[in-house]
Amino acid sequence: MPFITQAAPRIFSRQRISVEGIVTAESGSANSSLFLVTYQPKGYVGPHYHDQEQILQCLEGEGLVYFENDPQPLTEGQVAVVPAGVRHAIFNTGQNQFRVAVFNPVAVPTTHWLTKNRRSSFPLPFVHDVFERPQEAAEKK
Repeated sequence: MPFITQAAPRIFSRQRISVEGIVTAESGSANSSLFLVTYQPKGYVGPHYHDQEQILQCLEGEGLVYFENDPQPLTEGQVAVVPAGVRHAIFNTGQNQFRVAVFNPVAVPTTHWLTKNRRSSFPLPFVHDVFERPQEAAEKK
């Protein structure tokens, strides 16, 4: 499969992002995938985790990646590795678009959303309360 024809990006206007499947199962990949996610100012992907590791490379702009409750900046040229099972969320914190290449070692990544409506009702800009599972919150009381 040396050449891939890209499909039109999927746009999630409420979160102010677009997702382009560069290499996917739909384009013929059997063992990996690569997405280009463009976050407009204040764009975000809410809290979730994957069954597999994920690699994020910032191509443009600046943002924050929350690993559990620990926000880490991600800026142009930097790479972040998200281990399997680690809860995370991603935000554009800049005034311009934030573009991130997302590599998965599987053709169809499994995503587990931690909010009822996936990403649509996610509060900005902090995610601390969302990341706490009910039993964790009860243990703190």
